Amino acid sequence: MHLTTKRHIGCKCIISSSDNAIPRQGGLVDRLKGILSVYAYTKAVKCQFFIDFSSPFDLQKYLQPNTVDWRLPSEWKKKDFLHFTPLYLIGENGNRLFRQRLKKIPCVYSNFDLIDEINRIYGLQETHMSLFEGLFSPSKLLDEHVDRHATILEVPFIAVHFRFQQLLGDFIDIRGNTLNSEQQNMLTDKCILVLQQLRAQHPALEIVVFSDSQSFLEIAQHNNCRVIPGPVGHLDFTRNEDTYIKMFTDLWAIRKAAHVYSVVLDEMYPSDFPRFAALSADKPFTRIAQSD
Repeated sequence: MHLTTKRHIGCKCIISSSDNAIPRQGGLVDRLKGILSVYAYTKAVKCQFFIDFSSPFDLQKYLQPNTVDWRLPSEWKKKDFLHFTPLYLIGENGNRLFRQRLKKIPCVYSNFDLIDEINRIYGLQETHMSLFEGLFSPSKLLDEHVDRHATILEVPFIAVHFRFQQLLGDFIDIRGNTLNSEQQNMLTDKCILVLQQLRAQHPALEIVVFSDSQSFLEIAQHNNCRVIPGPVGHLDFTRNEDTYIKMFTDLWAIRKAAHVYSVVLDEMYPSDFPRFAALSADKPFTRIAQSD
């Protein structure tokens, strides 16, 4: 790790926050999109940048600083409102962030991808990959978990992601219907057909499947696809260390793929998880969408 940020307490800066101050801040990728966006903004206006990600877990357990020391100074852990002010941008664009006068240090809660907008406004050319890799390297814990799946991830593969939400009845989410058994079987059959088509398109590559449905991961395994084992869950509902490390392992694994696909059939959700992972590693991304 080669850190370059000079840490001067009291200088003009912005904190990207994720803690228990407000509920339902989004999934892992929503929060990472907010962090990268705030970081891009601090680069545009030449502020120091810090991350205070303490809930539902400590981000540093999974991601460590890379070239920027974004760790919050210990004396700032208990932020008093004389010097800090919260700025809640969950579900908003960045207009209120762009208007900040920085009289106090803003603690920004954001889940929007504002990078293209920041590039447009400030004439920059930041990319998701340059921002992500400037901020993050895997922790020792994450490295160990990724290494456990070396037999899967060290051969050329495509990553195929399926976001069912509650359609298959085995995942708790913020929204979504649950199909009956016959409808579930019809949907999973369609998804397997897509996997077969992708195998025909990429005969020299393995297929690694990622999903929020444990039952579909098992179906994919039975159809000659590879999966990374572990429990799946959503950050707004999950308080499980095994689920957290699975999220980060999936993210890091998808970044290694030769091509990233997101399959969205019928009522399935167009997840940003695979898209963000692809952008963060500058990998080709394709959304496969169709309906009856």
